[in-house]
Amino acid sequence: MREMGFVPSSSSEADLIIVNTCTVTGKADAEARRLIRSYHRENKKARIMVTGCYPEREPELFTDMPEVSLVFGNYEKYHLAEAVRFLNEGRGKLFRLERERGGSTPVLPLTSFSGHTRAFVKIQEGCDANCSYCIVPKVRGRSRSVPLSLVIREVESLLSQGFSEIVLTGIHIGVYGRDFGEEKGFLTLLRAIVELPYQFRVRLSSLEPLEITPELIQFVARSEKIAPHFHIPLQSGSDRILAKMRRPYRSDKYREVVLAIRELIPDAGIGADVIVGFPGEEEEDFMATYRLIEELPLTHLHIFSFSPRPGTEAFHMKPALPKTVIKERVKKLRTLAKEKMLAFRQGFIGRELSSVVLSKRDEEGRLVALSGNYIPIKVPYEPSFIGRIVPVRIVELNDKGVFGIISSSATKERKEGLKVEKG
Repeated sequence: MREMGFVPSSSSEADLIIVNTCTVTGKADAEARRLIRSYHRENKKARIMVTGCYPEREPELFTDMPEVSLVFGNYEKYHLAEAVRFLNEGRGKLFRLERERGGSTPVLPLTSFSGHTRAFVKIQEGCDANCSYCIVPKVRGRSRSVPLSLVIREVESLLSQGFSEIVLTGIHIGVYGRDFGEEKGFLTLLRAIVELPYQFRVRLSSLEPLEITPELIQFVARSEKIAPHFHIPLQSGSDRILAKMRRPYRSDKYREVVLAIRELIPDAGIGADVIVGFPGEEEEDFMATYRLIEELPLTHLHIFSFSPRPGTEAFHMKPALPKTVIKERVKKLRTLAKEKMLAFRQGFIGRELSSVVLSKRDEEGRLVALSGNYIPIKVPYEPSFIGRIVPVRIVELNDKGVFGIISSSATKERKEGLKVEKG
């Protein structure tokens, strides 16, 4: 957009507003519509372009909205300049391109990552799974990997700009490279990244249970450059519900993977996604989920109420659970999740953790440092540490969060560096 002559602006002063939507839940859909109307009320002269997964699924809804000037899908996001020209030429409200079959996912290399202290690199797009509740494969398409050479080039470019943490993202990153015939493509990519001659760390986004192999766990355990943090979708601890969800594993396998991580990487942060209230979920199914989470060394949970998505198999499944039942079950899991999170963090009081200092500040002006095992630690404000990986000692845990101090060794190193620069 900058190359086309645009400059960043506040939403109230913008000439053009681009809304990138999600459609994974009904709540996400509602939030997208609310945002569009809110932006229009705030700035009636702005032209609003809507893209992402929601218009991919239901473009007519947005072309019918008077607040919207242009609608385009996920593929067209990679041709943003053409979309803007289409809008400027007044050629209609729906911008569509002929979609290529085969090949890898389009790539938009990052030349900057303004406003962030961590950089996110997309290595893969789409999903070949067939979970009965999920609309993602229909709005993102089949799994397509970014060629390894392009990923390495982008990571190296971001590291040369000073980013100290790279987060690998995608829809289904564990199958990276399989569309190229590389069965162990994800591990191959990780090996190539950690060999880059920079001081940095890599954080992995969500990985499916069956993709976390003993070989991968051992590699992460041995590497100082990979954050000891896994996020592993569970969705349900009931084998009956997992079968209805068309998830390709059962609770015993999930347990095996989590315990294997904890055995080799004792300090690892291990998160999970859970769906509550899937059609037909009985009390015993919910309790199977509750007991499995209670038993396992999970450190944080993302808990979702089941959201029926038109176009999915689960949309027609019965019986639907009463909202009051779902709400009560969500509440129980959130209480359990909080207990497990606090117990995990409590074990690190007095210890030093390698943490990247974010630009984010809390309500009292402290900076937030994110540990390798995904503990956000509030530290005194010192702007010279922003963006760096430093040892942080946790000193306190209370209902307002985790508090720590940056190690004296890092402070000494910074001061000595300043003396050298002055000399």
